[in-house]
Amino acid sequence: MASSNASTLALTAYERVRRDITSGAFAPGMKLRVAELHGKYGIGLSPLREALSRLCSDGLVVKKERQGFYVSELDENEFIAITNTRLVLEEAALRLSFANGGERWEESILLAFHRLSKAGASAGADAGRDYMLTPEWAVHHQAFHHALLAACGNDWILNFTTKLYEQSARYRLRRRILSAAHAPLRQDLVKEHRDILDACLEKDVEGAVRLLINHYKKSIEIVLNARVFILEDPKRFVVDGTGLSATG
Repeated sequence: MASSNASTLALTAYERVRRDITSGAFAPGMKLRVAELHGKYGIGLSPLREALSRLCSDGLVVKKERQGFYVSELDENEFIAITNTRLVLEEAALRLSFANGGERWEESILLAFHRLSKAGASAGADAGRDYMLTPEWAVHHQAFHHALLAACGNDWILNFTTKLYEQSARYRLRRRILSAAHAPLRQDLVKEHRDILDACLEKDVEGAVRLLINHYKKSIEIVLNARVFILEDPKRFVVDGTGLSATG
C-alpha cells in the first residue's frame, strides 16, 4: 500500500510540474527548488525528486551538477527536429484517418473544431482575455489535432504524436504569445484550423496534408522569426540562414 501511495504521489507531482512547465508558468531556465515545489503543491520531497528526474528523461528539465534542477531552455534546433518528426508521423496518421475514418471521424473533427472556435469566441467576448492565452483554447486545440489523427487505427503512431505534441507545447505557447499581439495573426490561427477541417470534410487528402504542413511551417516562422522552406523526400523544414533568433 505504501509503495502504491508513493507511486501515486510521484505521478501527481510529475503531472503538476509538467503542466506548469508546458503552460509557461515555469519559465525556461528557471531553477526548480524542491522545497519551494513542496510548498506550492503540498507534495513530499521524495515524490518531487522522482518527478523531476522523470522530467529530465522527458527533456523538460535538466539537472546541473551540484546546482539542482532547472527548466530546460528553449532550443530552436530542437523545435525544428520535433516538428520534422511530427511531419513524418502526422502525415501518415492523417492519410490513414482518411482511409479508415468515415462519417464518425468527420463528425468528431467537426465537433472538435466547433469547441475550438467556441473557446475563441467566448474568450474574445471577455474584455482583457485573448483566446489564444486561455487554458480552454489550449485544451480544445490539442483535442482538434488529436481528432484529425484519431481514426488512423495505429496506437503506436498516436502515442508518439501525443508525446511530440506535448514536447512542442512551450514553443506553441510562444507562437500564441507573439500572435496575440497582432490581430492578423489571431485571425489566421482560427482560419488555419477551419481550412484543415474543410479539406477533411471535402475528402481532399492532399489538401488537408498540405494545410497541416503549412500550419506547422507558419508556427516555426513566427517563433523563430525566420523564413522556412519545405524539402521533400523526406519531407522536412529547413530554416533559411544560420541565425535562428526568435523574436523578443
